[in-house]
Amino acid sequence: MMGILMRFKTEKIMRRIRKIPLINSVYPWLYAIVHKMQQQFECPMCSYKGPFMNTDTEYGKRMYSTCPQCGSGERHRLAWLVMKSLFEAHDLARMSMLHIAPEQFFRKQLRPKFKTYTTLDLFMKNVDHKADITDMPFGNDCFDFIFAAHVIEHVKDDLAAFKEVSRVLSPGGFALIHVPVIAEYTFEYPDGKIDKCGHARIIGQDYYEKYSSYFADFKLFKSSDFSLKYQTWIYENPSCNLSNEYPEVTLFSGEKHEDLVAIYYK
Repeated sequence: MMGILMRFKTEKIMRRIRKIPLINSVYPWLYAIVHKMQQQFECPMCSYKGPFMNTDTEYGKRMYSTCPQCGSGERHRLAWLVMKSLFEAHDLARMSMLHIAPEQFFRKQLRPKFKTYTTLDLFMKNVDHKADITDMPFGNDCFDFIFAAHVIEHVKDDLAAFKEVSRVLSPGGFALIHVPVIAEYTFEYPDGKIDKCGHARIIGQDYYEKYSSYFADFKLFKSSDFSLKYQTWIYENPSCNLSNEYPEVTLFSGEKHEDLVAIYYK
């Protein structure tokens, strides 16, 4: 226990150091040296090798979460590994992509790969279209690949969102949808409640299959599908904060669980 507390204290010091402009460029190297005795990983997005940073979340401290070089989290690394496995079988230079709520480092990776790259979000600046995922300003069958990560859990009318994704996805195309799965079964908040994370529901393992009928097929990818060296597992215990509020929900317990990503095919 003392060792864990000391590590968290060191993490806070390192985060303060990173804010110093001259330190920022060498921060990943410095972090790896300071934490050289910690478990070592490899980031599939930037090729960094070394320890990953802990992250403070709504559920407490999450271990081994963030790459100190590119800032990718577990969910980013898992989505990237899934995309890489898909991209190997497709000529991306001839494909059109729609990126919903685009993360900056994903933009840099994805934009050069596709013939056309379009971004959309209702609130973000510097996107091509400011619009809601439930009512997108595109015709039918427009995009060969659609990517929406940690978006739909914030949308009250998620059925409309899935219908729209299916509508604008071209025949033969595929959509990568990623939401935070933290329970066995999905629980919709009563009376249209939105929780402190902006989520309209607690998402369970059954969620991805719920809307699969709007597509020709779908496939799930899990953390266990990829090497442990990439660290795509989630080290947190959501039951610590939510079990008392919603006792009818069977939340994941323990400090480690798998993340899930779905690919929907049209």
